[in-house]
Amino acid sequence: MKAEDLLTPDNLSILSQLKGTPEYQNYFKWFLAITQIHHPTFSCTEIANKVCEWLEKLNIPYEKDDINNIVVRLEPHNFPDNAPVVALQTHLDMVWVGEKVDGKIKVDLIKDFKTPEGKIIDILLAKKSTLGADDGFGLALCLDVIENKDKFNHGPLEIIMTTDEEQGLIGAKKLPKKGDNTGKIKEFKFKYLINSDCLLSDKIYVSCPGCEVFNIKLFPDSENINNEKKIEVNINLENFQGGHSGGTIQNGQANPIKWITHILNSLKKNKIKYQIVNMNGGQAMNAIPTHCSCCFVIDEENKNNAENVIKNNLEELKQDFPIETKTTISTDLKPLSNQIKVLTYQHSLQFINFLTSIRHGILRMHPIFKEKVDSSMNLAIVNLNLKKKEEIAITCLSRASTNTEFDKIGNSMKALLEMCPLKNELSTYVGTRPWPVKQGSKLAEIMSEVAKKNHNLNLEPGLAQITIECPIFLGLGYDADIVAICSNIPLAHCIGEYLDIHESIIYKDIIIKTLEKLDK
Repeated sequence: MKAEDLLTPDNLSILSQLKGTPEYQNYFKWFLAITQIHHPTFSCTEIANKVCEWLEKLNIPYEKDDINNIVVRLEPHNFPDNAPVVALQTHLDMVWVGEKVDGKIKVDLIKDFKTPEGKIIDILLAKKSTLGADDGFGLALCLDVIENKDKFNHGPLEIIMTTDEEQGLIGAKKLPKKGDNTGKIKEFKFKYLINSDCLLSDKIYVSCPGCEVFNIKLFPDSENINNEKKIEVNINLENFQGGHSGGTIQNGQANPIKWITHILNSLKKNKIKYQIVNMNGGQAMNAIPTHCSCCFVIDEENKNNAENVIKNNLEELKQDFPIETKTTISTDLKPLSNQIKVLTYQHSLQFINFLTSIRHGILRMHPIFKEKVDSSMNLAIVNLNLKKKEEIAITCLSRASTNTEFDKIGNSMKALLEMCPLKNELSTYVGTRPWPVKQGSKLAEIMSEVAKKNHNLNLEPGLAQITIECPIFLGLGYDADIVAICSNIPLAHCIGEYLDIHESIIYKDIIIKTLEKLDK
């Protein structure tokens, strides 16, 4: 397809500035086209319909189910008919954070960008939002392979594009089990599967953590208080670094929900009573929070003391988290002017005690891959708004690469709720259990040889720190040799997410040349 039929004038201009080789032009026309379409998790109808429209224009048959999973099956090209089937697997959705420009993601081409490590590269960047490189990298790769299927040698291919991956691997779970041909998508035949959604480019990944979502509801008591000798305190924390809750949690970013919790614990320590009006923080279960605001009421006589406690604690927190260089912090203490609904004093304390008890960050490093995180917890979202509902909603997401850690976290969260004095409800959702390491992967070995020979890259097998769809296929009964590999995607799930242009072409080439070697 011609780039002119896919891209806006702005993105056509970006494409024209990239290297003139077919590899760059063919691949990035698809990548830029994807950024033009609204496709956050749970809103994939538009992107799915557009992909199907593109496939029809390319005269490519496809299978699509009722929840927008799409599968394309390609015949071998210059390979024997009995060559093993290989799957390329990506997902359609992205994590949306930030703001749009004229209703779309605003993509910028930045040349000679200096990375934090001092490397000079050319990048595609979304300055005001997430870019969607997770997993626009993989989706563009799949569309490029489909369009150019007769320009390289390969065996039979199954291109699997799933929906709603980012918040529970939902689409992949709805794919057919081995032996099931009753649905709109038929069973798969692949012997090898290459996933393109691991975010980091330093390894060929052969294992990943499982993840579990904990949706918690607390039901506190509230009361109305008048404005007699009361002070309303508002604390607003914004522009924290955030990040992918699996891919970047080892970087030690601050969690603004935890900062608010720390301040309220310090007020309690200084014998300053408070009653909470509202608290809102976080944006997605798999993103480290970038913001949190809280409003509470104290007695007028404690105003000066509270100001000092808040100020001192914020200064200490900023010193303890030097990685947070762009935070916006505002505090406001003013006389309460009207009657207001607040949590009771006792339930305000119990709420904060509960938040304090929830761990956030790394829980354990891996016993085999010692530089990698085994288990972690993301305190992702807190929502209390007494004007709307007398209910506190909390969302946490755990990850663990070993089954014992996975079960231990789940048991700990359930025990914590059983001990909580507030009335509560807990619902859980297991995205997937861990993907265990498979020793002696032939696919990883071939891919490693390709990377070394063609690009002088030493890519060893490794453990991914994010949860990806690979173990879902094992759970569906497909006993395959599976790896995950992709270009590096810095700041995934964050405003300012970017993609290394040249590295993307390198990793596309590694995957293509690996396909050319999988003849048995």
